[in-house]
Amino acid sequence: MAKMTTPLTPEMLNQTKTHAQLSVTISVLNAFKLLEWIALSCTLLAFASMMLTATGHLKIMGFLVVALGLAVFYFAFKLRVDVALFKQWQSLDVAALDDALLKINPQFQVGRSLEARLTASRELFHYGFYLLLLQLCALTVLAWFYEPIVFVF
Repeated sequence: MAKMTTPLTPEMLNQTKTHAQLSVTISVLNAFKLLEWIALSCTLLAFASMMLTATGHLKIMGFLVVALGLAVFYFAFKLRVDVALFKQWQSLDVAALDDALLKINPQFQVGRSLEARLTASRELFHYGFYLLLLQLCALTVLAWFYEPIVFVF
């Protein structure tokens, strides 16, 4: 016996498309948590190398790696806020959300569509990923030229 299906109206298709876009973006943004752990590891290694070297240029390189790690954490924070908001998107009043975000950040762009917000979040993800790659490259250079302090007992 054939199953009877109801035809999808444009509103239902739009809701399905919105839900799919939100689900995919949330999944991608959640993947940034692994990159946070990698950035934390690199930052801690660079900090330890700064403490254990006497060479000035290596301390500066270690500081650069730590600074890049902090920048990755800044993007991670912004992405976590986006994930939390996107998870509640269906029940949010967008105008009230825009007003609240405008009070926090006066340069916030009010009235953006969901697609624009999702695109901006994906761009944040890419910028954070590129910063992590830059941090890994800087850490590689630091490791290449690393000269530890030799303790003589």
